[in-house]
Parts: sequence; structure tokens; C-alpha cells
Amino acid sequence: MYNVKMVDSKTSIEVWIHSRAIADGYKMNQGALGRKRAFDELDEEEQSESLKRKQRYYESKRWEISRLINMNYDNQTKFFTLTFSENLCDVGRANQLFTKFIKRLKYHIDNEFGGALLKYIATWERQKRGAIHYHLVLFNFPYIKKSILADIWGHGFVKINKITNIEVGRIGQYVSKYFAKELNLKESKKKAFFKSKNLEQPIIEKFDIDNIELLIETLDSNDVTFSRKYDNSFQINYNLIEDSVIYYQIDRTKKLNIFLKQ
Repeated sequence: MYNVKMVDSKTSIEVWIHSRAIADGYKMNQGALGRKRAFDELDEEEQSESLKRKQRYYESKRWEISRLINMNYDNQTKFFTLTFSENLCDVGRANQLFTKFIKRLKYHIDNEFGGALLKYIATWERQKRGAIHYHLVLFNFPYIKKSILADIWGHGFVKINKITNIEVGRIGQYVSKYFAKELNLKESKKKAFFKSKNLEQPIIEKFDIDNIELLIETLDSNDVTFSRKYDNSFQINYNLIEDSVIYYQIDRTKKLNIFLKQ
């Protein structure tokens, strides 16, 4: 059980303070609750709760992407957009072509740069006309001519996106906005996000703290870059489980250890 969660992603510390104890690793057994009903089958209150859960999921996914970018960002990180010369609208087909491109790119790097590993995160997005394109962040990526990258891609154009005048700690948040588009559509697709298995992951720690008031007082007295309080209540079998959360984001250079010592 825990009531405080901390996520350390190099550039920032995030702290969640819950009003109730949370069972660590708990997942609802949907099978025990019976068939999952369609949205139209829910009553008005259940539909409202469903929309709240989806919104929390979308926000959580964007933060997850932002943290991965911040954890792995370095001075050789590149941000590309891959487009198709044809008006390809089939996500399944586009994903197949993108997966093959990643394999070709891995092969090229392995041969040209002595076994260097490919570290990346990517997602697709639709243009207004329906065509698919991909946003791709490559970490610790060596210099490769744009013409060579276009040949490896082989389906259209490669655009190199510049990231300028942005603080290092905010790059993940800036780039993740491209990954957060159409999250409601991506949720229903087989493959919405692509990432290599060798990405450095943020450190997540959970604590059961008695003196929550002291923790809040200490956090409020320090340099907090962002804070928010929101309702995290949810329903199980028509029973309302009440929970409120206070969220803090703190500059990584001002890491606090006050609750680690309790």
C-alpha cells in the first residue's frame, strides 16, 4: 500500500499525494465483473465516469512519453518526420512499412558505426487529408546524410525537425505534443507507439507516509514548477471509491529527500 508516488525522470521530480491508501500493483479483474459494456450501454453517470477515465489515460500517456524523452535526450538526439509520397491512409499497412524501415536503419547503423545501438520512440499521425506520417525521436543518433536516410526510408520524404530555444528539461513536454495527437483514435489501433527496448526508464518509487501534512507543507515552500489538485475517484460495481490527488512537479536540481527518510 502507498499514498505517495515519486517519478524521477532526470530533469524533473514528480510527486503524487493521494488522499487514500492505494494497493500497489492492483488491477481490476474485468472478467469477474462480466462482459465489458459498450459506451452506449452505460447510464449517464457511468458514461461521465468513463470519459474521466479516458481523459486520465490520455494525460498519463503523454506524460509517459515526455518522461522517456527527457530520460534519454542527449546532444545527439534527432527529431524526424517521415511522410509517404503516396496518400497512404491505412494505419496497418503504414505500420508494416515503418517496422521494416526500423530494421533497415538498425542494419545500416550496425554496419556503418560499429554495432551502435538504435534508441528511438515513434508514433503515427494523420494529416487533414487522411494520409499517415510518423514522428520519430532518435537518441544518441550519429550523423547520417538526409539523402541516405531518405533512401533507407524509401517511401517518401524525411524532414529533420529543429528544437531551438527550449530548456532541456522541457524538451520532452514539447516533443510529446506530437505524440499526444489523436490519442483517442490510437487507443483502438493495434500499434500506436513504437519504442526500442533499450530506452532508459524513469525511476518510480512509492511510499506509505503518515505525516502527509508535513510533506505538503515542505513541497509548497520549495520551488515547484507546476502543481495541481484533482479528483481521482472511480467506481467499482456502482460503489464510489473516493480519492483526491495533489500533483507536484519539481526541478530535478532541487530534488527533495524529506519523505525518503521517513
